[in-house]
Amino acid sequence: MWNMFSEDIYDLNKLEKFCLEKYENISFISPDIKKLKNLLEFHLSYNPVSELPDEMNDLKHLEILNLSHNIFKLFPINLNLSTLKILNLSNNNISLITPNIKNLKHLETLILSNNEIETLPAEFGELEKLQDLFLHANNISIFPEEICKIKSLEILYLSNNKIKEISTSIQNLQNLENFYMNDNELTYITNNIILCRKLLIFEFHNNQIHYKSPQINRFLNRIDKMNTYLFLYNNQIDDLNYNNNFIINVLKISNKQLKLDNKKLIDEIIDDPILTSNCKLLLIKYSNDYTYHSILFIRFIELLYYIWNDITQERKIKLNKTIKPHLDFDESLEALL
Repeated sequence: MWNMFSEDIYDLNKLEKFCLEKYENISFISPDIKKLKNLLEFHLSYNPVSELPDEMNDLKHLEILNLSHNIFKLFPINLNLSTLKILNLSNNNISLITPNIKNLKHLETLILSNNEIETLPAEFGELEKLQDLFLHANNISIFPEEICKIKSLEILYLSNNKIKEISTSIQNLQNLENFYMNDNELTYITNNIILCRKLLIFEFHNNQIHYKSPQINRFLNRIDKMNTYLFLYNNQIDDLNYNNNFIINVLKISNKQLKLDNKKLIDEIIDDPILTSNCKLLLIKYSNDYTYHSILFIRFIELLYYIWNDITQERKIKLNKTIKPHLDFDESLEALL
């Protein structure tokens, strides 16, 4: 059994991608790693590595560093690679993020899920180019204010923590598109989330929220219709025993914030080259009607969301197939066919 790389590998001075994953016995990275001057990617997951050599910082072209499923207890205190764009330290034993994280100036994706993190240092907010942040499955109990300083953030995962409330500073994340807060200890939702104008998906099921509370109703009445559909879909409304009156009221929420007016939307549905006639009829019907049928409603949310977000042809074909078995749920739609 060997606990480091073969020395011969350091003679490959033109090597751009290094990958030794799942060997489960490499525990040491030699200082000679600095000889791999042209390295762009370094993957060493599923090994018992606990620290990095200082010479790692000599890899001036390194953009991707994957050290997931190792045994780090601290964020690598000597890691100062400003060229890094993707850093994966998920599934370690990290309990402390050290201030040197601010030196990763070009970091775009940071994966720290499945660790023991409780708080973030103030320097975390200096990651000015960070777009995707994965902090789910940690021990965070207070929403990190440092995150709200990263205005470039687009995707934020904080599910499976112990967070009781979302900071009102969340409104500073004007580029946030996907926000996941499932499986926490939330009791209410701050209305400041509405000020995240680009937010498309916000999930927060499996919390301690009273979904029929006046606060949640106010929240629903202040978001646009598309986000309301996504709210209902992502938070599993069919498990909440909503009555039809509540659903109908939700479906009547204003369309005024939608990017496409109703006529333009219908034209786009009709002109779509991939969706079948059945799918198009369903979309048109539900864009003008407040009727609620659980299966059809879910299909409508999916289809409408995908049209607006330009999904792939393969995904639309799959949706065409899934819609057909559920058409019998709606007699008026069946009559149209």
